[in-house]
Amino acid sequence: MSETFQPCTIDSAVSPNAATSNYGSSTSFSVGYQTTWGTYGSSRALLQWDELSDGTIPNGSVLNSVDLYIYAYQDKAGSSQYKKVYRITASWDEMTVTWNNKPAYDSTVLGSTLIGASDLGWQVFSLSTTEIAKFINGTYNNYGFVIKDEPEGSINTGYTYYSSEEASNTTLRPKLVVDYIPPGGDSVVVSMIMSKINDVAKSAINGFVKKNGLWVPQNKGLATI
Repeated sequence: MSETFQPCTIDSAVSPNAATSNYGSSTSFSVGYQTTWGTYGSSRALLQWDELSDGTIPNGSVLNSVDLYIYAYQDKAGSSQYKKVYRITASWDEMTVTWNNKPAYDSTVLGSTLIGASDLGWQVFSLSTTEIAKFINGTYNNYGFVIKDEPEGSINTGYTYYSSEEASNTTLRPKLVVDYIPPGGDSVVVSMIMSKINDVAKSAINGFVKKNGLWVPQNKGLATI
């Protein structure tokens, strides 16, 4: 089954050259660097989805895929640059986080996408299902993700994205799409398939019996060789 969680629970951005500024109430956030945006430096985005740890996805589920989507509507990118997703390892507050008090993050890359020049629209990061499973089962505390350039500091790599506060078009807010099989999911799938079998197929199935591990027509014996 597939679940879409939109928007994220909280989000913000931090910039080194606006080190005391908070952007938690902004309708957008930026990732990357561009000189014509002023002296912001290489901005990073912080996003968190509570659904990864509040029991919405049952512990023991099998994750098929986890994709993080952010919608870019403005860019100053003159060349391609990798943007990467990392796991935040400390708590942060959407309305008070700044560059100066930003949370730490783990160095393991959860997802990576090469973003080209003028690559507007949805940008998708396919996240490690092994790592995301640790959010769900409680191995990791869920402090969300940071998205940043890798490496940081390259000129003309900046993009601006709609945040969870975007009101004019709520469908463009950040979203997380999780495809998974819940515990006992195989039995559920089998039940769904069986419910779709039509009467003719059922009649055909009912006309056979299993003997010695083989399916044979009813009232017919197995030949002894």
